[in-house]
Amino acid sequence: MRTGERTEAADAPAPPARRARRRGVATAVRSGFLILSGLGLVWLVLVFTTEEPRSRRTDVDAAETFAHLHHDQYPDEIRFYVPVEATVVRAASGAVVSSRLRYDLDVVRDSSVADFVRTYQVGRHGTAVASRTGAVYTDRYDDGRLRTVRVEYKGQKPYGGSDPLKDPRLSTSGATIVVTGER
Repeated sequence: MRTGERTEAADAPAPPARRARRRGVATAVRSGFLILSGLGLVWLVLVFTTEEPRSRRTDVDAAETFAHLHHDQYPDEIRFYVPVEATVVRAASGAVVSSRLRYDLDVVRDSSVADFVRTYQVGRHGTAVASRTGAVYTDRYDDGRLRTVRVEYKGQKPYGGSDPLKDPRLSTSGATIVVTGER
């Protein structure tokens, strides 16, 4: 071979098998990219179309805050009660108009109706009325909110007294407490 001559191998196009392999790899990379992009778009659509702002956690927080039972409203307390059920009624503007919370106090050593009443300062801003099956506490706050706490004792003897804060059933934990807040 002379120095100025070119070889056929250098100028010859790549064999068809090599070109097909390159095209196959490029097609696979493009296909993978398109599939991942499509999955990403589907995920974004689901994220942006799912109604999450008014989730259960948000409604529970709103109901507790409105009924003056949220843990942030009692910074000195160590423990709090978790509602079993929470419903909120909102105005067209999204502001809470009323709330309803239900707490089930089961027979547990360190929780009782008395602890619930103490923790949330029930009856301090209003009145308390005893009934045979429980008690009703009504508190009115400066901003015009009315909180009504109804205690229904489970399987307890009726109370004949008139002062619910002296009711011996307060030390029990077998009760359902329903708290409503209204404006």
